[in-house]
Amino acid sequence: MQNVFVALENIRSLYNVGAILRTCSFFGINNVILVGYSGSYTTPGGKKLLHEKVAKTSLGAYQNMTITFLKNSADLIAFAKSKNLKVLAVEQSEKSVPLHLWKPKQDCVIVLGNEKEGVSKEILEAADKVLEISRYGRHNSLNVSTTAGIVLYHLATNPN
Repeated sequence: MQNVFVALENIRSLYNVGAILRTCSFFGINNVILVGYSGSYTTPGGKKLLHEKVAKTSLGAYQNMTITFLKNSADLIAFAKSKNLKVLAVEQSEKSVPLHLWKPKQDCVIVLGNEKEGVSKEILEAADKVLEISRYGRHNSLNVSTTAGIVLYHLATNPN
């Protein structure tokens, strides 16, 4: 997938981040953006690095990826604008579109949010589209790594 980015906004679980990197690699996504504290730590010199638990759980997938570390959601929005990328948030909201109706396109950043709070309000307001996985059962949410797998499968099997 060329010019498709997956952004992880303040994902708490290092294991979820690692699983998502592995899923990205499986589906040919080579550009990942880690926003806020997602999957990283800061050195005493102020440099962000990938956390070792992410490296382990991704089974080395990160080695063939371009990983960008951004401080916050505003930086993610600015990054997307600078590269002419559409911002696609994956979240339940009043303005969401069912995933199965979305026709994937290149030149986008797919934003997955915090396990507990979801995608930030700032990203939702800036999003060109909000995508939602249709629910058929009782529970109202999925694990973020499961969500990533479903969205990336849809992207890979519905090329533009």
